[in-house]
This record gives sequence, C-alpha cells and structure tokens, in this order.
Amino acid sequence: MTTTLKKQDKRISAEKSHISNLENDNAMLEPRKLLDLTKVLKAIQAKNKDLEYKSRFNKLHLMGIFEPTNAGNMAEFIESLLKALSGD
Repeated sequence: MTTTLKKQDKRISAEKSHISNLENDNAMLEPRKLLDLTKVLKAIQAKNKDLEYKSRFNKLHLMGIFEPTNAGNMAEFIESLLKALSGD
C-alpha cells in the first residue's frame, strides 16, 4: 500500500510540476503574442489608411476633378472641384 501511495504522490507531484511549467510558459508567451498582434494590427491599419487615401485620390483623378499638377495648389483644386460639381 505504501508503494502505491508513493507512486501516486510522485505522479501528482509530476503533474503539478508540469502544470506549473505550462502556466509559467503561458505567462511568458502571452505578452509577446499580444504585442505581436498589436504590431500586426497597427501595420494593417496603416496600410488600410494609405490605401484609402490612394483610392480617394484615384477616384478624384479619374473623374477629372483633381490633377496631380495642382496637388500643391488648394485654390485650383477647389476651383476644379466646384467646376466639376456645377457641370461646366
């Protein structure tokens, strides 16, 4: 009987140790995983924002509203936008 109890104690001790090791591993890995996911999310958001601006510019350019040559001249942009909206 005592050998059976000793074996059970050893098995229980080994299982507790294994669980403790797993918890420690998880505690170490979780912040890294979260950080990596945060970096990925920020990169995706930045790319989406960039694509959104490019898409808006392309739509305006294709409609003939916004020409790349007047990119720095806001007055010309507003004038061409008003002209396009009025149908002239």
